[in-house]
Amino acid sequence: MDEKRRQMDEQIKDPQTIARVARDLGLRAEGKHFFCPSCHDAEAPMVIKDGHFQCFRCGVQGDVVGLVKLARKCDLESALEWLSQEID
Repeated sequence: MDEKRRQMDEQIKDPQTIARVARDLGLRAEGKHFFCPSCHDAEAPMVIKDGHFQCFRCGVQGDVVGLVKLARKCDLESALEWLSQEID
């Protein structure tokens, strides 16, 4: 594995990365909660903790890559490409 990929993997695992990515994705936040991009209800609270997210309304959950896939409605490859540009 090359150095750049290893660094990206480490940044993705950093618990602070997912909150930053949620903001970069334009997800609305209120206090410590964000709002779920998959719920059509603009008031569906989603918690971000320990590098993962979970929506209290629809139950969707995952890591930072899953959040990008959900918010951008894209596949894994596109999510990783977007993350590599955002994290860099």
